[in-house]
Amino acid sequence: MAAVLAKIKVTANGKPVQIRRIDTTEIAKDKQLESIVAATIKSDQDGRWVAFRAVDELPKDAAIDVVIPKGTPSAEGPNTTKDAQSFAFRTYPPLRIERSECGYNGECPPGQPFVIEFNNPLDEDKFDEVQLSVTPAIEGVKTVQSGSYLSMVGLTKARTTYKVTVSGGLLDTFGQTLGRDTTLTFNVTDARPTFFGPSGMVVLDPAAKKPSLDFFSTNYDQLSVKLYRVTPADYGLPAGANPRLSFDGSITMDLTARIDGAAGVVNGMYLKGNADYEVIARGVPKLEKKNATSTISVAMSVRISKQTPPTSAEPTSGTDQDQ
Repeated sequence: MAAVLAKIKVTANGKPVQIRRIDTTEIAKDKQLESIVAATIKSDQDGRWVAFRAVDELPKDAAIDVVIPKGTPSAEGPNTTKDAQSFAFRTYPPLRIERSECGYNGECPPGQPFVIEFNNPLDEDKFDEVQLSVTPAIEGVKTVQSGSYLSMVGLTKARTTYKVTVSGGLLDTFGQTLGRDTTLTFNVTDARPTFFGPSGMVVLDPAAKKPSLDFFSTNYDQLSVKLYRVTPADYGLPAGANPRLSFDGSITMDLTARIDGAAGVVNGMYLKGNADYEVIARGVPKLEKKNATSTISVAMSVRISKQTPPTSAEPTSGTDQDQ
């Protein structure tokens, strides 16, 4: 073993590295290494392996080359290796922040997370949210750690600059710390313009003190509105027709009404044509018979979901407004 070990050459970034053999006592302290050696012996390879390590700690973030050169001897006879054999690996680098970002294309609208990427995976068992602080404070802020990423998300405000400080005690999976506190800057830009509200035909509540049609917007300075004065004819109805009683459909109600002087509960009403209807009632002696008819006056608001929008209506004068 000593003759083989004397031949092995190790370099770190091209510089020679001194090595030494690892004895059985040291192997037993490393469970992973102990398991590898045990498996090697079990597969009838005992005497054909050697474990060694660097005398001093290998440099971080270094290219390591291990070469078993031509002419390395064997314990099984006088023959030596005819060709060099080698393998390489790289040591892990010191923990550092690779980049920090929010949003994309130079935009970081409110609500977008602040993302910090590290070069090594972080120790998720030892990570604590207190290792990140932010000023000014963010409402509902939450910190998420995943692999080599940290994300802070919350109700950030538009046109605001935030300072996030990462603790120097932050640990990676190799037991390394960041080393010093680091402050990062995130500039939240304008909110993305949004506009939403009701669409299609909407009937305002006639009983409301101030009937209104509400819309909601973000980052729009003005709303251009066109108002149209319409008549039943714009909806395909004959002139003079009552639009509340001029469609085919079924309305289910539960209300107390007075019908021809008798009080009762109207269960349903089927409208036909412009003014004909059939009332199905209970609790009204006069209307217990099916298909009985009478005169009923009901105030109601109805939305017709498949109504064709006006086509012939003209804008009323002076009704284009900016709100």
